[in-house]
Amino acid sequence: MKNLFANILIFFVVFSFIGCRSRNNSTHDEKLCDSIVTNQYAEYFKIEYFEHYKKITVLNPWKENAVFDCYYLSKDSLPFSDGTFIQTPIKNVIATSCSLFEFFHLINETNKISGVCDIKRIYNKEIQEKYQNKELDDVGSAFAINMEKVLRINPSAVFINGFNEDDQNGNRIKSMNIPTIYTIEWVEKNALARAEWIKFVAAFFDKEQYADSIFKEIEHNYNSSKALVSQIKQKPTILSGNSFNGVWYLPGGKSFLAQLYNDAGGNFNYKNDDSMGSLTLDFETILEYYHDADIWLNAVVNNRNELLNQEARLTYFKPIKENKVYNFNKRCTSTGGNDYWETAIARPDILLKDIISVIHPEILDHYEPFFINAVE
Repeated sequence: MKNLFANILIFFVVFSFIGCRSRNNSTHDEKLCDSIVTNQYAEYFKIEYFEHYKKITVLNPWKENAVFDCYYLSKDSLPFSDGTFIQTPIKNVIATSCSLFEFFHLINETNKISGVCDIKRIYNKEIQEKYQNKELDDVGSAFAINMEKVLRINPSAVFINGFNEDDQNGNRIKSMNIPTIYTIEWVEKNALARAEWIKFVAAFFDKEQYADSIFKEIEHNYNSSKALVSQIKQKPTILSGNSFNGVWYLPGGKSFLAQLYNDAGGNFNYKNDDSMGSLTLDFETILEYYHDADIWLNAVVNNRNELLNQEARLTYFKPIKENKVYNFNKRCTSTGGNDYWETAIARPDILLKDIISVIHPEILDHYEPFFINAVE
C-alpha cells in the first residue's frame, strides 16, 4: 500500500510539470502552458501560452535584455496593466509596412487589411485591387500617417514597423486608444529568421499552427537548395549594392543578404564583418576589393546606362565587362512597387534559389528566376 501511495504521489508531481505549469509572475497568476509553436530562428519575438490568453513579447534590438512591447491576446476581454490587450482574431487592420503583405497572403488574411501606406509603392495585386474597389484606404506615408484617416477606418489594430525606441507615429496611434503592433523582422540576422515572423502575424488571427506548417515548408525548401551548393569548391566573388553620392552601401557581414550569398555558394569579401546593416564605403575601397568580382548582385538600377551615369569608373569592373550585373527588379510596378520588398521577405527559399541560379547556373539548369533580372 505504501508503494502504491508513493507511485500515485510521484505521478501527480510529474504531471504538474507537464502541460501547464504555474507561473507566479503572470498578470492573472495563471498557468504557463506548453507552446503551440516555437521559434527556430527568430530572436526578437516570443509567444507564450496561458490557459485563457497568449502573450507575445517583442524584444528590444537597441537595448540588451529589454522589452520593446508586449501584447496579450484572447477571445475574451481581459485587463492587463503591463501590455496591450488585443481581442482575437483581429477583424480589420492597417498594415503600414509592405514587408507584411506576403505574410497576410500566406495565411489567407489579406481581406482583413483596411488601410495601407504609400499605395503607389505596393506590388501586391490583392492590395491594389482592394484599393481600386475602395475596400481599403491609403493613410499616407509610413513616417507621417494621416491620423484622421486612421480614425475613420477605426481598425482593430495597426501593424507598424519599429525603427527606434521612441516611435512618434506609434505613440500618436496609441493615444487614440488603437492597439499598435510593432514588427521588427528587419533586424533579424538571417533570412529564415525574418520569414519566421509569419508566426507572429498569424498569432493575432489565431492561425499560428497553420503559419508554422507554411514556415516548415519554406525552411525545407531553403535548406534543400542550400544543400545543392554546400560542397562546391569554386565560389564566385560577389559585389552587391550601389554607389549613391559617392558612398557605396554594401551589406554588412552579418546581414541577411550576406548570409544568403554565403548559403548560395558565393564568396563575399566582408563575410567576417560583424555589421548587421549596411556598410558605408568610399568608391576607392570598392574599386580596390571588387573590381575583379565575378558577379554583381542587387544593383539598384534598371539598365547599364544608369550604372555608368552614376560612376564612369565602373567600366573597369569585371562584372560590367562580362555582362554579369543583376538587379532584384523583375517584379515591379510602373509606380514603384517591388515584390522583392514584399514576397522575398516571407519566401527566402525562392530568393535563395534565384541567387544560386545566377551564381551557379550549372546547378539549376533551365531555372527561371523569380525576382532577379540581368541588367543590360
